[in-house]
Amino acid sequence: MQSITQDHYGDSEDVARLRDKSADTNRSIRQATTIAGVGLLLMSVLSAFGYLVAVKGLVVPGNAARTANKVADQESLFRFGIPSLYLVAALDVVVAWALYRVFKPVSDALSKLAAWLRVAYAGVFVVAISQLVGALSVHTQALRHINSFTNIWDAGLVLFGLYLFVLAYLTFRSEYVRGCWASCSPSLGSAMCSTPPSGRSPEAPRPISPPLQALVSSCSRSGS
Repeated sequence: MQSITQDHYGDSEDVARLRDKSADTNRSIRQATTIAGVGLLLMSVLSAFGYLVAVKGLVVPGNAARTANKVADQESLFRFGIPSLYLVAALDVVVAWALYRVFKPVSDALSKLAAWLRVAYAGVFVVAISQLVGALSVHTQALRHINSFTNIWDAGLVLFGLYLFVLAYLTFRSEYVRGCWASCSPSLGSAMCSTPPSGRSPEAPRPISPPLQALVSSCSRSGS
């Protein structure tokens, strides 16, 4: 009788430890989704200003002289655009780390791969941004430096495309993210949940944190 009681208490302690571990994991995922969501929102604002306003807004396609004049006339705007883009690259690393934390329960190896792909893309982006510094020193070569920035950035987008491919696979494998898609877009969520991986039967979407719903909703709006 005493042995049965001890086994019962032992099982109860194991269950309690599992609950605590699950609660810690959920708390970690909620924090990571919040960081990723805030990071993506900041990146949207900074990249819109840094690229669309401060860089592209001063370019006159095919006219190096007019581009040089506009950069010289609005040099302060151009100068503010460069650190804004550097901040975007830094936030890329933060978001990569945060999304690694989100998808780590799905696959640690693939989550690391996705994170490193995004970090590598951020590194290429930094190299591209450095080309813009040359436009400040020699205004007459502004268009050439801006074109170099664009070309290097375009090359880096190959890495970003691979990153999105891995992230999409992790999203498909993740029950809690698929549950978010089901709540955000019923038709898409239904299609995703009706074809579970590894031949498993469909499961009801698990409730997830509001920050993750905001993150996926934000990504959906930015991609539309």
